[in-house]
Amino acid sequence: AGERLVCVLQSATFSPDPLMATCPRCLGHLSDGHRCRPIWVKRLRRQAAATVLGGLFGGFVQLLVVPEHLPVMGFVIGGLLFFGLNEAMRSE
Repeated sequence: AGERLVCVLQSATFSPDPLMATCPRCLGHLSDGHRCRPIWVKRLRRQAAATVLGGLFGGFVQLLVVPEHLPVMGFVIGGLLFFGLNEAMRSE
């Protein structure tokens, strides 16, 4: 007869405060002292990672195709290809 309904609010993120707003620019916690990181740092990290991974992939493919040569051209072509793909698929 004296039952009470208890609602539990669950958050999909692992933030310390599940009700804290997020910044629309950097998706960080929007606290009183919030300052966005420069966007160029995030873009530089993303492009460097794509270039390195593309270079490694291209070098590996060249080693599979022509194992008697150094995979320098595979590194360059793969890095440029992944850099271009990352730039083309970028949402910013």
